[in-house]
Amino acid sequence: MSKLTRSTLIRYIVLAGIASFVIIFLIMQFTTGFDFGKAIQSIVSAKWWWILVALGVNLLSFVFETLQLVFLGLALGKKPRFWRMMQIYFVGNFFSNATPSTSGGEPFQVFFLLDDSYTIAEGTVMVMIRGLISVMVRILFVVGIVIATFFGFQLTLSKTLDIIFYITLSGFGLIVIGGIAVLLNPFIFTFFVRFLSRFRWVRKLAKTEDPDDFVAKGTSFLNEIRGSAKLMLSRNKIFIVLAIFNSMLTWMLLKSMPFFVMLALSESPSILGVFAIGVVSQLATAWVPTPGAVGGIEIGMNAFAALMTEPSKNIGIFVLIYRLMDYHMDVFIGAPVALSLLTQKFGAKAKTTDFSTIGSTIETQMELEKHRQGETKQEQKSQ
Repeated sequence: MSKLTRSTLIRYIVLAGIASFVIIFLIMQFTTGFDFGKAIQSIVSAKWWWILVALGVNLLSFVFETLQLVFLGLALGKKPRFWRMMQIYFVGNFFSNATPSTSGGEPFQVFFLLDDSYTIAEGTVMVMIRGLISVMVRILFVVGIVIATFFGFQLTLSKTLDIIFYITLSGFGLIVIGGIAVLLNPFIFTFFVRFLSRFRWVRKLAKTEDPDDFVAKGTSFLNEIRGSAKLMLSRNKIFIVLAIFNSMLTWMLLKSMPFFVMLALSESPSILGVFAIGVVSQLATAWVPTPGAVGGIEIGMNAFAALMTEPSKNIGIFVLIYRLMDYHMDVFIGAPVALSLLTQKFGAKAKTTDFSTIGSTIETQMELEKHRQGETKQEQKSQ
């Protein structure tokens, strides 16, 4: 991974923001037949109270995203503070928007959870289960959409988006099945790790040349994850249920937001249609290799044109308003929070620190935790 400093992160965000606006501008030009006046007309005639509703929905989603972390922290027996968990959420969101695809912030969330008395295993399982819940909820919604088609609901997408959607859906399904299988049956994980240990470049990532040491590290980490997962699931199951319910509410809010933007443009779309396209497009753009999936999401938003009566006039401005809330507002709020926490953590060194080394820092901390656990066990035996 290339060096990732504070200035690099800011540069990625700025370039991604510019690229987003350029792509939206091109969409507006091509969809209006290079008659930019149509887009201006949409802006002038927009019902701004609906845009305020969409804005409120987006802000409310931040609250529910934070509550997911709060509930998972409570499930571990911790006492998470709401504002701190919101900071952790924005840290992950910021790095997700500053690094390729729409994911990538999880290691940084774990890194900052260490300051709140979470062990590496606890932080990892907390973030991992949150991600697993999110994937399962998305798949649940997709299954609901598929069932709805048997009762007359029609979802018209391009063949390309259809293919990408089904490939991605299969990928997410395998991740969920694989994750559950590994947690329930360590033999599967051991087999997989032993297979990977044959490759020198994989062992280098784990900072070991010895295949047996690589397997030992992987097995030890799995045991810690399984231990924390069992602790989370055995103590307060109600908090897990609340986290799942929260995830469902979050996705319902985020994927209904385009509906209110369309109402602002005097369109009358089906809310189920808007929700379905939102879920499908989110899955289809999950692998776009740009910061925050910029480019792929803007182009994917063209699928909403199928629900519009005047797509040539409205689709461009719709994409502009949607991305201002969905990406640019996230960055506008998340960047100051994340950069502030990085400054607090690293002080004056924050400007030059290579944040791509966070992974090795977490690994070092994990070794320290193992050493402390070993010393504690030795003391207990001697007593």
